[in-house]
Order: sequence, then C-alpha cells, then structure tokens
Amino acid sequence: MDSSTLMYSLDLVCGNGLTLSTEQKAALHTSLLILKRNYKFNRVLFWGKILGIKKDYFIAQGVGEDEMRDRKCLYSFNCMDWHLLPLATEALTAEVAVAARGRFMGEPSHEYQHTVIRHQGEGDNAVEEEVMVKVSEEKRLAVTVFTINNEVAVVPRGAYIKSPNGIVQTNRSFEGLNPTEAGKLNNYLHFSEPKNLKKKSILELADLNPSIDFLDPLIDDIPKEIKIHQTRLCFSSLHLYSFGEPVPAVPSAFCSCLTEVEPDVVFCCCNPSTSRFNVLCILRCFFAHHNYTEWSSELL
Repeated sequence: MDSSTLMYSLDLVCGNGLTLSTEQKAALHTSLLILKRNYKFNRVLFWGKILGIKKDYFIAQGVGEDEMRDRKCLYSFNCMDWHLLPLATEALTAEVAVAARGRFMGEPSHEYQHTVIRHQGEGDNAVEEEVMVKVSEEKRLAVTVFTINNEVAVVPRGAYIKSPNGIVQTNRSFEGLNPTEAGKLNNYLHFSEPKNLKKKSILELADLNPSIDFLDPLIDDIPKEIKIHQTRLCFSSLHLYSFGEPVPAVPSAFCSCLTEVEPDVVFCCCNPSTSRFNVLCILRCFFAHHNYTEWSSELL
C-alpha cells in the first residue's frame, strides 16, 4: 500500500477482519512520509504486519528508481521508529530454513539454534561433525519478507513497464483491468524475477510485448489445476477466490519454516501499482490454516 493512499488502501484489505487501530494508522501516515524523505525513496509502501508473541512487526518497503530490484525493507514495533532489514541471500535463507522454528518472538536479537550433523571425508576417513547453526530473528524476518514477496507478489498485466535499459517502472497510462480481463489469470503476473519466460518458444515470445510481458503469468503456475472458481464484483473492487486448491509451491529449502509463519502474517503481501488515482492495489494473501488463496484487485 502506497503511503500516500494508506488510509484508503487499508479498507480494501481488511476483509478478513484484520486491520490496524486508529493510532497505528495515524502513526504510519506520518512516519512513512518522514521515512521517504530521510532515505530519499521514490515511494514508500506499507507491506503489512507479522504477529509475534511479545511484539508485532510492522513492515515497510522503500522503492528507488527500479520498482522491482531497488527495494529496501524496514521494520518497526511502534509504527514510528524504523530499522533496516538485512539482505536475504541464498546462504541466509538456507540457514533460516534449518534453524528457525515456531512463531516469531517479537525480539530481533532472539537467536534460533539447531544442531546439524555434517559428514566430512570419504570411506574409512569419514567423520561426523556436529555444527550449531544460529540465526537471529531479525535475519529470519528478512528472509520471511523476501520469500513471501518472491512467491506471491502479484501485479496486473500492464501496471509496470520495462524500459530499454532494463529499469522497471510504473506505467502511468495504466487505468486498471476491466471486469472481463480481471477474471483471467493470464492478466496477472508474478512481481519477481521471471523463471519460465526464457523457456518459452520463439512462437510464444512473438505474441508478447517485451515492455509489459517481462514477468511470469499466474496461468503458468504449477499445479495447473489452480483456477478462479468465484469472482465477486463490489463497487470498484473485484475479489477472486480459489477455494480448496493448494498454494503455489514454495521452495523446499524454506517450506518448513514458511508453513509455521503463514498464520501469523497479516496482509501477507501487498504489492501496489499506480493508476490514474494512485490507489490501485493488488493483494494476494494465503493462510495455511484456512487452505485457500485470495487475491483482490481494484478496478478503476
């Protein structure tokens, strides 16, 4: 949710009864503007909230020139004081998958520990060695936010354009999807580095527009059985539901950790794009204990 339209956007994503208090909304409205100025971001987005046992984490994202690659994540406990999250690397993701278990404690300095047995040498010289893997909750939080963004961030086709020099920016001429287009999965794209685009044949690539079709569409997700079963048009919002179907696969190295985290994630992932009123918001959230996926888009 863009900080400039935070009050309006929050009303679009509180359908599950999870929202913010009046005090939290007022604090975010002020602090995100200050955050944008201090860090010199082009935009600041309120990502969501992750529940902890002692305290809850409020997550914000700062966007630079490149909407997809130039992003920094920050967290706060009181919606006023913000702290940068470390970069989630592949090595850090693997460590979190091994060590982190259970719910978030709400303490960034809290350490998760797990003993791993590693084999060194071959044949008769093989030796077993116990290695203690330690990961702080701050690093776990960074990996969790990165993985959710990478797996379920969704934008409508045409909301972002890619310039000839490779920079991804919002499409100012985009005015939303009409009800017919909004009901088709090929008009929704994963807002992450494409994985299947290079696997397409020359004939398939010939039908694509390089400036807007540079991401993987949801229709290519595996399993293929995930479809839109129900749509609900309410004023300017269209809600799409897929009941009883599995969530798109999460990397196996992180699956055990993310499954534990899902029920504590509020709003999960909210990745907005700009329309003529600067309020178009794409949301796709999933909860393991409900066994359904839901994403909503506002049509203008």
